[in-house]
Amino acid sequence: MADAVTMSPRTFFRYYASKEEVLSGLIHTIQSDGVRTLMHVASTASPHTALREVFGYLAGRYQEQRSNLYIRHQIAMQTPPMASLFLYALLETEPAICEAVCSRLEPARDRNEMRFLVAVYMAALRVSLEEWLEHEESRDLVSLLYSHLDCFSTEPKRTDE
Repeated sequence: MADAVTMSPRTFFRYYASKEEVLSGLIHTIQSDGVRTLMHVASTASPHTALREVFGYLAGRYQEQRSNLYIRHQIAMQTPPMASLFLYALLETEPAICEAVCSRLEPARDRNEMRFLVAVYMAALRVSLEEWLEHEESRDLVSLLYSHLDCFSTEPKRTDE
């Protein structure tokens, strides 16, 4: 990897602890910032309102970093261990988001319900990111995420009526 950026391995590892850190560092930074945004959400907000705001913020930050994220995603998808690392970098903040929601919001009392809700929002973000990165056109990631999240807010139509 050091050859790809035209620097010696010694210099490379002075800046990065590992090759994995290069791939996941951007995700860790953005995800950590997302957890901190919960401090700006009103304590009386519903969990859905708070999570929609946090995940919208995350999508906006990823959108700002599209070219950096796209390169990392392409590299990660070439080998299964790196692809797993990329996915894990997204998922590992779920407990922190859950904890922040439960401690910050008055209506968020049931931790198991919050764990499930955060996992659903994270799945929507992951699917939105994958779809967004796999297509060349620069769709709006935030709108794409919200359209996926809106699937949960509408009643499915019954076919037997």
